[in-house]
Amino acid sequence: MSGSDLAKEKAFQQEIAEHLEAHGWLHSPTSAGYDKQRALFPEDVLGWLATSDLTWTSLGYRRGFWVYRCW
Repeated sequence: MSGSDLAKEKAFQQEIAEHLEAHGWLHSPTSAGYDKQRALFPEDVLGWLATSDLTWTSLGYRRGFWVYRCW
């Protein structure tokens, strides 16, 4: 990727991040707390689970993954 292409890509990424942030999404400019292996922010997932309107009957960590059953 050339320098010009890289600059365009960074500007494009920034525009997407700003749009999402303006519509209620959280944005971490430093990526602090990001779990690369699972490709997510664990605190965000746990926060979503705590505030979701789903009925969770079982949630646990098995074999390295969060698993759930929902009825």
